[in-house]
Amino acid sequence: MTPREFAERVREQADIVRIISDYVALRKRGSNYLALCPFHQERTPSFAVHPVKQIFKCFGCGIGGDVFKFIMQIEGCSWWEAVRLVAEKMGIPIPSLASREGAEAHAAWRHRLLQITAWACEFFERCLYEPRGDVARAYLAARGVRPETIRRFRLGYAPESWTALTEYLLGRRVTREELERSGLVIRREDGSGYYDRFRHRLIFPIRDLQGRIVGFGGRALGSEEPKYLNSPETALYAKGRHLFGLFEAREAIRRAGYAVLVEGYFDWLTLFEHGIEHSVATLGTALTEEQVRLLRRYTERIVINFDADAAGRRAMVRNLEPALRGGLDVALLRLPEGDDPDSFVRRMGAEAYRERLSAATPYLDFLLDEALADVPLPPPPSAQARVLRVILPYVAGIPDAVERTASADRVADRLGMDAQVVREEVRRYRRALSGHSPSSPDGGGTPASGSSEQSGGRLPLVASSAREREGSPSHRVGTPEVTPSERLLLEILLHADASVRACVLAEMDPDDVRDLASERVFALVRELDPTQVSYTILAERLADDPFSLDLVERALVADVSGTSDELLDRARRSLRGLRRRRLERELVALQMEIERLRPDENDRLVRLLQRKQAVAAALVKNQM
Repeated sequence: MTPREFAERVREQADIVRIISDYVALRKRGSNYLALCPFHQERTPSFAVHPVKQIFKCFGCGIGGDVFKFIMQIEGCSWWEAVRLVAEKMGIPIPSLASREGAEAHAAWRHRLLQITAWACEFFERCLYEPRGDVARAYLAARGVRPETIRRFRLGYAPESWTALTEYLLGRRVTREELERSGLVIRREDGSGYYDRFRHRLIFPIRDLQGRIVGFGGRALGSEEPKYLNSPETALYAKGRHLFGLFEAREAIRRAGYAVLVEGYFDWLTLFEHGIEHSVATLGTALTEEQVRLLRRYTERIVINFDADAAGRRAMVRNLEPALRGGLDVALLRLPEGDDPDSFVRRMGAEAYRERLSAATPYLDFLLDEALADVPLPPPPSAQARVLRVILPYVAGIPDAVERTASADRVADRLGMDAQVVREEVRRYRRALSGHSPSSPDGGGTPASGSSEQSGGRLPLVASSAREREGSPSHRVGTPEVTPSERLLLEILLHADASVRACVLAEMDPDDVRDLASERVFALVRELDPTQVSYTILAERLADDPFSLDLVERALVADVSGTSDELLDRARRSLRGLRRRRLERELVALQMEIERLRPDENDRLVRLLQRKQAVAAALVKNQM
């Protein structure tokens, strides 16, 4: 039995209510047990435990998870230590394989993998300085990377060969099984052998916080796709648990008092080469909770600086949410259109970049600038309402009341609105999220009333921009709030039996939930077998998306009751509500498009009128 298999056995047999009762005083209310949260200060209980779903959730500070997550948080221990502790509390014998042999085997493989990875790094380095590395060296020279920088960070080259690294490692007596497990090679589809994962690429070694090489990033030197390729997840490396350059930047970040978050390897390399050493780079994903925790070991503040194009701005906003959720103070740096940190520093110099860093825009002002970019001034009422919906979650999420009020006033000033109106909207938003149950249409009944105010914790945030929310009818993005209909529909899907779930999913069109805050969760539930929807599976698949995971946890601790027929009827009503909302919004968008047409666009007018007629007919049918 492996450690993972043993953990599943413990999870199945554990009583989360019994385990958590050892730490807090739980009281039964409805289908849940309630308590004062042990992870933050509060006066009104906001901590719920669901005995059937075997999960906990605090509606004040937002923390939630299974029994192992609770023990890890309360005891400050590792996952495996939490498994052992729960097993001991439940009287479940711990097999020697799971507790000793399995752990020893895992440790031995990690040690072996470190050696294999070190050999691979030596191979890539050597290839860079051989004749076959001429193209890579020329590329580095063209990018202005100095030879001493190349040596310091051990850049390398993966030859344009299918088996060069494979043959090298086999010569080092690495077994074929070890090769495949290392992620450095890929098994051929016909099973006849292996081929190198990295081919004709410039290689960037990725280090952990001990300075050990745990993986690689490869930049294509030809037309190969993808342009950047990272190592797969292994016993040493997971892109959501590492930040490129953090090992080298740790002390510089402490000295500077903040970290610069960039997007690419060359952005990081160029900044470092020009003396801006307090930067780190993401590894092809939005910031994760673990990466935010890594950063918070060294600083409480970050400046995000990605490419100065629309995609780069959207990526900055995506990274804003997890950073704020993790308690970081965030500013965003704009560069001239078409620039990235690498090109700007090479063109304008390090001092010009430092000046821009010192003038980085606070995140709220950045969001307002983005949201108002295409809005006429003064903003008309419709634009005021639309932009306020985008900004509201961020203002409401500010824990300090004085800062929150000042931010609300700043938003009011930028939008030309009455400050009292904006303040009231902020208060309503906070009450809706922290003071009401996700299970009732009016939001009433959650035990968390007022808890977020008392705890000073951040409320859930949704990263988006007004520009993303406008666009064409086929690319609209919904409001950041989770609507009552989608919340209720998600609760029923997660609580009802498999037959009801299958029936609802069969009637759900992907367009019904497109651009909703919960879209990813619905897509995942649709993807899974109706009989296999569980918190464990959902949490694993949503580990990189704290907002969606939060939605799932809130839905799972909701008090959902009724017969299968009743739940199915309520789900269908919610689905019709979502569909009606989508169709009504499309009608509005179509009408706006029609009003913008020029007199000579008759063909387009006909198409839009036909579409408007079809949408109107669908809306009437949906209301029957």
